[in-house]
Order: sequence, then structure tokens, then C-alpha cells
Amino acid sequence: SPVRDDEGHFWGRVLVLHDVTRERQLDQLKEEFVSSVSHELRTPLQSIKGFVELLRKGKVKDPVVQREFLTRAVQDADRVMALVNDLLDMSRIEAGRLQLELTDVDMSVLIAETLESLEGLAGEKGVSVTYTSSDTSVMVRADRHRLQQVLVNLVGNAIKFTDAHRSIQVLEEVGNRHVMIEVVNQGPGIPAEAQPRLFEKFYQAESSAKRDGRGTGLGLYISKRIIEAHGGRIGVRSEPGRGSTFGFTLPLHNKPGSSPAGPGR
Repeated sequence: SPVRDDEGHFWGRVLVLHDVTRERQLDQLKEEFVSSVSHELRTPLQSIKGFVELLRKGKVKDPVVQREFLTRAVQDADRVMALVNDLLDMSRIEAGRLQLELTDVDMSVLIAETLESLEGLAGEKGVSVTYTSSDTSVMVRADRHRLQQVLVNLVGNAIKFTDAHRSIQVLEEVGNRHVMIEVVNQGPGIPAEAQPRLFEKFYQAESSAKRDGRGTGLGLYISKRIIEAHGGRIGVRSEPGRGSTFGFTLPLHNKPGSSPAGPGR
């Protein structure tokens, strides 16, 4: 718009420029997300429908094959439920309605239970998972279900992107006020330029997108928001060809009269 002085003489113009690069990138990510979600929903639903149709029409007589079909249908249904839960969590986070049910949680017990639940996935990939815990009982004040959701995401991703016959380490380190949990994998690694964006919603690094399906790009975003809601921090260290380490910290929970666990850092 033109700018004039008090006497009406023309001085120049004011131009307002908007950088739309970020908006265009977000629009592209949203389009890719919608496409990915459509694929992630359509594929297992088609599979479930196919298995059920064969069983309904009585075309599968062998009881062993019937059980196999039902098992695979249940697995596909679990995939759909996981996706729906991610979408619901994203909606709650965006609306500021992520609620935590806080209880005293023993991290060692929770990690052990989580790794036990992932034994089947690790076995299918031929990957070994080891857990190194501290010598003391590590208690945090946390939502047990949400914290396990983060662990499943980090360890599950590590299993997904680690080649067969290689190992994953889950490490626990205790400081005066915080506990740090790290998941170390021997996967392909993540380019440096991609690492700052890994915890954004919809974002997926190229190295992960090329393997075992794209997914929705919500897992790390949700994990970050859950950890931050607990007063902790989450991050990643990685180098292409040398694997990745995803870790998070949580404040220690000390009951009245107790002293902080573990050595200072």
C-alpha cells in the first residue's frame, strides 16, 4: 500500500511478504498422511474381509487353516485399532485434552513387562533385545499405560528397523533427580537433517519410509507429547550406517522421607 506524508506527498509503498514454504510443506505432509492412513486402514480391512468371507462361505474345511485365518484376521484388526488409537490420541493432544492417570510406577517392572509383550515381534525379525537396569528400584510418578505406550513405540521401532541377527539394547541410568531410558538399535541410522523433525506429527525420515511400510508418522509425535506431559524430555542421537539411540528422561518420584536413588551426574 502507498505511504504518504502529512501533505499527501508519496513516499513509497509498504509490502508485506509471507513465506508460504512452511505452509506448503505442512499441506504436503497432510496429503501424504491422509494417503498413508487410507492405505493403512484399507489393507488390513480388505484382509479381514477376505478371511471372514472364506470362512463364512465354508470354503476352508481344515481346522488348522481356519485357526490360522482367524489369527491373521485378529492381527489385522489389531493394526486397525492401533491406527485408530493414534488418531484419537492426536486429536486429544491437539485439543489439549491428554489426561494422565498418575500412579507410582516401578520402571524396571514396566520395562520388563513391555519387552515381554514384544518378544513375538522380536522373534519374527530374529532380533535380540537386552535390558540393563540399575541396581536400585526406580520409581516415577506416571501414567503407566501412557508410559508403556512410549516404550512400545520406541522398542517396536527399533525392532522394525533392525536387521535379523542383530541386537537392541534398552539402558536405564539413574541420576539424582531423573531417570534416563535409552533404546539403542543397530539400524540404518537417520540423516542429521531429518533428526530435528522426527518428533513432528506426520513426519517420517526417508530411511524409515523405505522399509516395512510407511506407517502414519504419529508414534514419535505422540510419544514426545506424553513424555513432556510427565515433565520429561525425549530425543535422538543417530548417524547413518551406525544405528540410532532414542532416549527419554523422567523425574524420579521419591516418597516422603526417602532420598534420591542412584549416584549424581
